[in-house]
Parts: sequence; C-alpha cells; structure tokens
Amino acid sequence: MLLPRFVRLPCLTCLLLGVIHDGTAAPFPPAKNKVPADFKRLAKVFGRPGSASVIGKTWVAVDTGPENVPLDLHGWLIEDGVKGLLLLDWYGELHKLRKSASDEKRPKIKEGEDGTFLFSTFQEADFSVAWKVRAEDYAAKSKKFLTDGLPTDKDTNSASASASQRFGLADHVVDAARYAHFAYQFGEKAHAADLYAHACKAQKKYADTYIFGFDKPVSLHVFAANRIASGYRNGAIFSAHGGTTRRELQKRWERIAAIPHHKYRNEAKAMAEHYKNLIKEDARWVEPDAKAFTKMTTEQKVAYWLYHLRDLDMGQWSNPGSCSVFGQFGVDLRDAKKKKPNAGVELKKLGMAAVPQLIAHLDDARPTRCKGHWRSYWPEHHYLLRYGDCCQQIFESITGHTIFRGTSTVSYPIHDKEQKQCKEKARKWWKEHQEKAPTTGHP
Repeated sequence: MLLPRFVRLPCLTCLLLGVIHDGTAAPFPPAKNKVPADFKRLAKVFGRPGSASVIGKTWVAVDTGPENVPLDLHGWLIEDGVKGLLLLDWYGELHKLRKSASDEKRPKIKEGEDGTFLFSTFQEADFSVAWKVRAEDYAAKSKKFLTDGLPTDKDTNSASASASQRFGLADHVVDAARYAHFAYQFGEKAHAADLYAHACKAQKKYADTYIFGFDKPVSLHVFAANRIASGYRNGAIFSAHGGTTRRELQKRWERIAAIPHHKYRNEAKAMAEHYKNLIKEDARWVEPDAKAFTKMTTEQKVAYWLYHLRDLDMGQWSNPGSCSVFGQFGVDLRDAKKKKPNAGVELKKLGMAAVPQLIAHLDDARPTRCKGHWRSYWPEHHYLLRYGDCCQQIFESITGHTIFRGTSTVSYPIHDKEQKQCKEKARKWWKEHQEKAPTTGHP
C-alpha cells in the first residue's frame, strides 16, 4: 500500500497561465462552448485509462495508522469486502486496506519521554489496516471549497514561505479543476461550471502574481497535468536518491509518462527506458569476490567502478549549490553507516587509465542516485545526475582539463544537452595528450 501523502511536494510550473486550445491562446474565462471540450481534457488528466470509476461510490474517511498517531485517509470506497476494502484517494492513489479483526489490538509507535517520536518511526508505522470507516458528505465538501474562495495572501519576507504560498495557490488551481472534473462526471453541470470558472480565476491570479512575460501560456488541463506530473517526478528523484529499487523507479517513471498533456512526458519515457537498461545490466552482472577483484586488470577495475557509479548517491548541502560526485569540498557527507566506497573517488584513483572509458560514457544519459537542485524548496529544479554528468566531473578531476562550463547551479552536461560537445572536447584533449605522452587505449 502506498503511504498517505502527509506532505505534498509541490512543483513550479513556470508558465504563464492563460487558457489555450491546441496551442491558441484564449482570454479568461474561456468561451462557454469550449468548456465541454476542456472537461474531456481534464478527464484524461484526472481519470486516466484503467483508473477506478467513482460514479456511484461513497466518499469516506478511513481511520488508519497507530493508536497514538491516528490518520484519516479520505477517498472513494471502490470496493468493500468482508476482509478488506479498496480506496481511491483525492490524488488518484489506490489504497488496499485490510479490515481489523474484532479482537485485534491496535499498535502504538514508540514515543520519547516528552511524548514526541521520530518522523522515521512514523513513516515505518503500519497504515495498511482500516480500523473504522465512516461515510462523509462529498457534495458539502465540494460546495464548501467553492464558498471558501481563493487562498488569502500572507505578507512574508521569507523566500521559502513565499515559495510555499506560490505553490499553495498552484495546488488550489489543481484542486478546483479536480472538483470541477468530478462534478461534471456526477452530472452536476451547473456546479461543475462554477468550479471551472473558479479554477480559471485562481489560475489567472497565479499568472498575474507570479508569472512574467517570457513564459508561454498554457490551458487549465495542461497546468494541472504539469503540476501533478511534477509532483510525481520529484518523488521519483528523491526516491532514487534514497535508494528505492530500480524496478520501482521504472514503474514510477512509466506512471508519469502515462499522464497526458504535461511537459515532462518525454523525460519520463526516456527515464523509464534508462531504468529498463540498467535493470538488464544488473541481471547480467556478476559481483566479483575480494580475491577475484585483486586479480583484475586496471581496465577491468575501471569497468567495475563505472558499473557501480549507478548507485552513487551524493547530494548537495548548500542553496544554491551543485552536486559533486566526490562530496562537497572533497568531503563525503554520506551516512557513514553505509560504508560503501565512492565509485567516483575510486575512478579518480585509477587516474589516466580511466579516461578512455570515462570519455565513452560522457553522453550516457542513464541516471545515478546523485541529486542536485537549485533551491531545496523549488522541486521542479531537482535533478538526478546521469552517468555522463558524473563522468565529466571525474574526467576533469583526473586531467585538470575543463570540458564543461555550466550557466547555472543546476547545470550539468546532460541536463544542459551539452553531452556531445563535452565528448568531442574530451576526445580532442585525449588525442593531443596521447601525442605528447603516448598511452594505450582509445575511447
């Protein structure tokens, strides 16, 4: 079961929010005859093929989690059996929950003397049991959302608080569009139209408040798709950095790719294919024991550490900043308990002998677990370093020759689509180096 989303990781769309149809800008609000078509587009974003239908289903609150930290999980009751139930939450996540036995004792999580507990303990708690289920009034919930109106702005000088306010308004746009979508599905056309108009009003406020003239206008359904996909994208990036299996990561990127209309689809499709490739390599890989490793040639050791580069999980600690495969200022800040050698450092130790294979991977777009970002609270700009990004850093560290100059703190060769140029520069340097001091091997 997927854990409930206690913290929704927001994303920045960075787009001027107008209402457009097939690439043609239209004024706010959209013409009435365009609304049915817009609802069809919203249906593809919120009700993707294969997703459970909510028509005729009851909106419920399911009491789940530990006794001392209970949580209500809200959603539509898709299936209700004797031993369990299936719940579709507001965000489209499907939760399969087991019903508690009559004599089952509800567990508690361990608390400190002051009554507090570690968040990691909370995350590891069991949320797979439905202890109680109660019906709630979804129609009243939808009407209250409309009555409450737009979020109120708060004065703040804090950059992170300002970003949170911005993302909060963006989330409000998506929620309004989602409410409108469900009202339309339920046949409540007048209420759906009011909610749709409210979504457009919120979208215009977002555009007027946060977006500047160099961005392109997008329609409501594209805005919603971008926002939703960005949240899933960010989750996939953080999960990869945290050690989630590549099989699961492949599924996450495939899910992102299945959402229509958003700007991350090509990236998502490519990432899913990259993970497929890595998984196939993993299946063929035979990890040598210590004795076999000592007998390896230098070239074989280079290949060995290049393989393990996929699991290097370096990050950055400053905002703004960048991710170094060697650690910030040469210091590896990873959890010492992991005790895993840094593949980047090991490749650097091998020196010039590693250069040919490093050059060969400079255009390798497969992801590692290293993560960079612009600002930690700006989710859209989180990025997984690719093989080529890491190899560029290692190449430059070994040779002292620069082949890439970034234009921002989120600049990496493959992120900036400079991998081919980097590879050409590296090949040229290597050829000149060999002419001055002949070595063996060519990339």
